[in-house]
Order: sequence, then structure tokens, then C-alpha cells
Amino acid sequence: MLKNQQYYDALDGLRTICIIFTVIDHTAGNPGINGTVGVDVFFALSGYLITTLLLRERDKTGQVCLPCFYIRRFFRIVPLSLGDHVIFPGCAAVLQTHRQHERACGFQLCAAVAFDAQ
Repeated sequence: MLKNQQYYDALDGLRTICIIFTVIDHTAGNPGINGTVGVDVFFALSGYLITTLLLRERDKTGQVCLPCFYIRRFFRIVPLSLGDHVIFPGCAAVLQTHRQHERACGFQLCAAVAFDAQ
């Protein structure tokens, strides 16, 4: 049986370090910090937290409703994804010069739609 803890405060620091490693790796060109480690740890934490949610649901109801789980995940992820796919490219289009926009827009849009921006 799992504890009825809703939020793990201790993981915030670890998530922050993962994000910092990844951002530094992307912006500074790897000054001795491996950003992929941050991504790997972040995914491991996500797997742990998702498994905890599923186990908590099983303990509470006696079963796991995967369609319900995926619907909840969908409504948690899609609003953030819209920012990544609509708002940010729109801001980039406004801030870039016309020539830069013509060159970059097609690639950025395809990468955003395919979730392959790297």
C-alpha cells in the first residue's frame, strides 16, 4: 500500500538540476555538463511518478483504468503542447525578420509537429 502523499517536494530540486543541465548543454555547447544525463534522470523520475499514480489508483479502487489514465494525461499535456506548437512559433514568426522566417518556418513547424525539434 502506498502512502497518501500527493506531491513529492524532494523531487523538485532534482528536477531543477536536470533542467539546468539540459538548458546549459543546449545553450553553452556542453561546457563539461552532459545534458543527456538530465533528460535521462527526468524520464526516470517521470516513470516513477506515473507508476506511483497507477499503483495509488489500484490501491484505492482495486483496479487501474488505463483509458481514464490516458485521458487525464492527455488533458494535462495538450495545453502545454499547444504553447509549444502554436504560441511559440507565432512569437518567433513575429520577432524574426521576413527572410529569416521564410528559411526557418518550414523546418520549425515540421519539427514541432513531429516532436523532433532537436
